[in-house]
Amino acid sequence: MKAAEVREKRLEELLQLREELTAKMFNLRYRAKTSPSENTRASRAARRDIARINLVLHERVLAAEEKKNSPEWRSRLARRAQARRDRARRPERGYRQIS
Repeated sequence: MKAAEVREKRLEELLQLREELTAKMFNLRYRAKTSPSENTRASRAARRDIARINLVLHERVLAAEEKKNSPEWRSRLARRAQARRDRARRPERGYRQIS
């Protein structure tokens, strides 16, 4: 599997594929210990596919963090926080203030 193919997949698909490959790696290691293996490259390919998936997942996490640290995102968060503070200071409608 190529990295470009991995990048096209959705998050849920990547997580599911990583789980499947991890189980496959376990089975390949188990079979390698109990009997001679016919396909010795299968464990290497599975290990590298898992690494590619982990790389793409990490890239997506970094991209999300970078987006949160952008000035545009920070100003949006500041506006939301200010709106929350303003709502907290305002008396609720329909109730009389007790003085």
